[in-house]
Amino acid sequence: MIKIVEEEEGKGTEVPAEIWGEIGKRMDNQVEIQRFRSTCKTWRSLLPYPFPSIFPLTVPSPPLYSATAPALFHYIVEHTGYLISSEIHTCPSFLVFENLPGRDRDRVFSPFRLFSPQPNGKKTWPSPQKLDLQQLPIKSLFKTYYLHRSFNITNDTIGETSLVQKLVLFSHLSNSNHSARINPEFAVTEQGVDLAVVALLPNGQLALHLTRNNDWKLITPAANANCMFDDIINYDENLWGVDLDGGAFVLEDYVSLKMTQVAASPILFIQGNSYVRNPNTSEMTPLTSPFYPKGRIDLSFNQSFNRCDDSSSFKGRKRLVQASGKLYMLFPCRLLNHSSNQIKVFELNSKNQWEEVESIGNHSFFMGPGFAFSMVVTQELEGHCWRNCIFLSGVSFCRSVSANVDYPLFTEMLEPGPTIGVYSLVDNTFRKILPKDYPPIFCTHLPSSLSPKEVPPSREEILNRARQFQPYSANRGVEEMMKRAREHHSSSSPSSAKRRREEMMKTASEPRRRPR
Repeated sequence: MIKIVEEEEGKGTEVPAEIWGEIGKRMDNQVEIQRFRSTCKTWRSLLPYPFPSIFPLTVPSPPLYSATAPALFHYIVEHTGYLISSEIHTCPSFLVFENLPGRDRDRVFSPFRLFSPQPNGKKTWPSPQKLDLQQLPIKSLFKTYYLHRSFNITNDTIGETSLVQKLVLFSHLSNSNHSARINPEFAVTEQGVDLAVVALLPNGQLALHLTRNNDWKLITPAANANCMFDDIINYDENLWGVDLDGGAFVLEDYVSLKMTQVAASPILFIQGNSYVRNPNTSEMTPLTSPFYPKGRIDLSFNQSFNRCDDSSSFKGRKRLVQASGKLYMLFPCRLLNHSSNQIKVFELNSKNQWEEVESIGNHSFFMGPGFAFSMVVTQELEGHCWRNCIFLSGVSFCRSVSANVDYPLFTEMLEPGPTIGVYSLVDNTFRKILPKDYPPIFCTHLPSSLSPKEVPPSREEILNRARQFQPYSANRGVEEMMKRAREHHSSSSPSSAKRRREEMMKTASEPRRRPR
């Protein structure tokens, strides 16, 4: 994100206009472009108005789509996660979702959630609200994409999670437009939209769709055509994937559509046993058989995953996430002689080897059903207790076992609802959190307005102001200032204003006496 410095009135900017124009062209989302153009007339003339949103993006129905009434087309919708800062809100920073991209200054946002909406149509989350982005510092954290069957999409519409597990969008590597390579929103040319859509199918296969074509093509690894994947990610402007064993693959050629393996699995399978391999010391830590989530998940984590006895079956979903330019893999496992499950974190080092890390520092990972992102948690933002953690929902490590999954049965895994889990890498402990115990950054109710004029001061603020402006240190002075503050606060309330109006009307109705 590029920090925008507002131009002071009457003073020109020291940076040449050409430089500002190049900076504006490299912004990676339309929110920043709108804030850039709203700064002054000079900056507005340097950057053209943003392209109309390409979403919902129409694509052919994905492979393995077998419904009673199959559709010819589906629609991809972009969901963006933002971090908003506000000095007058209960939390200095909080996460929000923008489900339906807009172009106005006021945009519709929903409170951030790791879980998916309930499939029965009942509302389990507050309604979206409009926020003025020009008054709020905002930072784009991640983008996720969902597949929809209908063009009539609302903020609470559920994506077709039974058709694809995850969608990744990016422009072609040959595209010279820097903004298009960063954000698919800008991959618009005179010939149309130039995008590549990669879908992770429920059976672990990958399918590629180019927006200029009318079909999907399967992507297969060069060495093993039967290889299946657990997760995909747009890393370093390339498509990366992790297979069921934890091996890393990358797609470098759009013609052959062959995935090349660049990193071996950190897990060794020897005579039915599995071990974590350290690439530096060659030390191996024994594990039990890999497991994967089946059916409904109990977030107590005592019986949250059922282990798979057949080593040839799906071995538990690994997840990919990037932080500070590095690629990480999350692997849930259970150590021998341990009753609780753990989440191993591996980092892809410079030698293209998975290296286990015991800490992610000030970062925290957020694992949703179809997205994953990292965020630096500072002391001012949340406090040290939420650092070095992994936030997850009941479906974060779930995967579909069959291609022809019945949709109502598949959504049974969403039943944990608003309960989220937090896994701490400090002591390798897990705990579940109900909405009432959410960290402040999970703002469950957005304020109706973030304008300081409409936010009355609280009692604590009144007392703090009284102490700050006390004329002397005697208790009498503090009491006087507190009394003045309370009188000022009560005079600004609606009841006192009504009382003053009644007194004014009463005074006006009384006959005036002529002065003698």
